[in-house]
Amino acid sequence: MFADSARVPATAPSLPKRLPVAIALLWLVALAASALPWLGQMAPGDLLAAFWSYNEDYYPSVLAHYSWAPRVSLAVLIGCGLGLAGAVTQQILGNPLASPSTLGVEAGGQFGVTMATLFVPGLLAFSPDLAAVSGGLLAIGLVIALTWRLGFSPVTVILAGLVITFFLGAMNMAFLLLKGEWLGNLFIWGAGSLVQNNWEPFLQLLPRVLILAIAMLMLMRPLTLMQLGQASASALGAKVALVRGGALLLVVLMSSVVVSRVGVVAFVGLAAPVLAKLLGARSLGERLFWSTITGGGLLLLADTLAHWATTLGNGSIVPTGTTTALIGGPVILMALQGIRNTHHMPGADSSPAGFLPTRKPTLLVAGIVAVLLVLTIALSMAWSPGLNAWNWTPPSHWSDAWVWRGPRLLAAILAGMALGMAGTLIQRMTGNPMGSPELLGISGGAALVMVVLVLTGVDIGRGGQLIAATAGAAAALGLLILLARRHRFAGNQLLLGGLALYVFMDAGLRLVMASGGTVGVALAELDVRFNLAGV
Repeated sequence: MFADSARVPATAPSLPKRLPVAIALLWLVALAASALPWLGQMAPGDLLAAFWSYNEDYYPSVLAHYSWAPRVSLAVLIGCGLGLAGAVTQQILGNPLASPSTLGVEAGGQFGVTMATLFVPGLLAFSPDLAAVSGGLLAIGLVIALTWRLGFSPVTVILAGLVITFFLGAMNMAFLLLKGEWLGNLFIWGAGSLVQNNWEPFLQLLPRVLILAIAMLMLMRPLTLMQLGQASASALGAKVALVRGGALLLVVLMSSVVVSRVGVVAFVGLAAPVLAKLLGARSLGERLFWSTITGGGLLLLADTLAHWATTLGNGSIVPTGTTTALIGGPVILMALQGIRNTHHMPGADSSPAGFLPTRKPTLLVAGIVAVLLVLTIALSMAWSPGLNAWNWTPPSHWSDAWVWRGPRLLAAILAGMALGMAGTLIQRMTGNPMGSPELLGISGGAALVMVVLVLTGVDIGRGGQLIAATAGAAAALGLLILLARRHRFAGNQLLLGGLALYVFMDAGLRLVMASGGTVGVALAELDVRFNLAGV
């Protein structure tokens, strides 16, 4: 009897049946939805054969071989690569919300391609990967610099990554407005386009993804030790800093290579690991395998929905990145349930990271602010556009320039004061120094209402627009409060819930902008204002 009571299970817990069943169902739905438009023209066997051959006398067979089959293959390849990259990112940071999208890597890759297109086009002809990798490294470097002093806490890393994503996205949009004749098609591509007319992109990307995936899998042993915490992993011989840096470099390379080929396909690297974990993947090996498989099915389904929406949308292009971004909102909300310790990394010091600014004399701070304000006003009045170009305006002519510059100058000052007050109140309310209206989704609610007004063509005047935008912002804040009640209004969960709302709204806005035309350009300008000003 004593021996029976001391008996322990001889085998590890079995894999939940719901995991393979759910993933198989996902793949079945994705493949069926992708093949459905072709089944009226081709038999299932002929459609399957389109992956390696075609009937040159039958146009649908040629089209399926050179358009549908490479698009499906590319979606599966990229989805699997991003799913694996997301799982590795979450493992090395100990963060259930970490992914190439939330760390700004994909936005950085697009920013690098944009800069190369404008200033170094020869680099793209040599290798588009170099430009995308440089932008990705810039983004992850900025995130590390912002969170270094805060101990790389999970929530802070995500917030910093999304701030970098918003900033680089706004810079991309600003360059689109300034150089639209050069970057118009680049923006549609950058939103994530998997449209193909041959097998060359897939064949170019296949060896890169496979090599990077193998390199990530070779880090499985040290990544497993990372689960024990930094101190324990170091005691067992793991070089934590080297492993973390090497794994992050592989993630940047994987994401940047994808961006350089098809643009930003957001949130696949976040959704796949989260769903795999929620469905029962426990060990690191299980999470890496099932995240990879889940990523391929998710991206194939998202791309199929984008293709359907494009077909039914009277020719308006619906980027694949938009449909994947719509997945990001609910995934962030689901991943919030997995965050137990929102302050420290596993194995990190339990004491709070110090980020307390030194107190300065009030008169000194007020004097510095006043001097900066005067200098800004003087520069704004002195440097102004003329009939031919920008030039310096002498002080004797400032009275004439005030008619043109004054209203805008006063509006900027008042808007800055209002935003500063709003940011202070939000940071005080959430207890987080990174809180802001855009991170809570408040600005996204206002932007969404403005988009609806532009699309419907309703003319309600400036006062009506202000009231409508205020109502949209208040509705977003009210919804956020309802979502945060479950977490007893914890500051970090409140911010992450706001980000989930923002993802929904931003995806809808970019969907309209990618459709092109004068409405798309107007909304692009509106999006830049909201991202740069944080309104």
